[in-house]
Amino acid sequence: MAKNKKISTIEELAIIVQGGFSEIKSEISELRVDVNKQFHGLREEVYSIRLEVNEIRKNINNVAYRFDVEGLNRRLKKVEQKLGIQHED
Repeated sequence: MAKNKKISTIEELAIIVQGGFSEIKSEISELRVDVNKQFHGLREEVYSIRLEVNEIRKNINNVAYRFDVEGLNRRLKKVEQKLGIQHED
């Protein structure tokens, strides 16, 4: 129907309005699908980041533990030297 044509009945107006609503409904459905895809992608990225952060935490904890063990080994060697205890490394 041409946009310049005059609307002569309520029924014609209803058909035009219904067509507009149908277009909007279709566009909203397409947007919903796009948003759901993007949201799913973000969830996957967040999950991946969580895994990486957990791995980094494990590594940091391991490094801290290793420094503690190395520090304790140095202190133990000093105590052993003062006590005259000798052993093979």
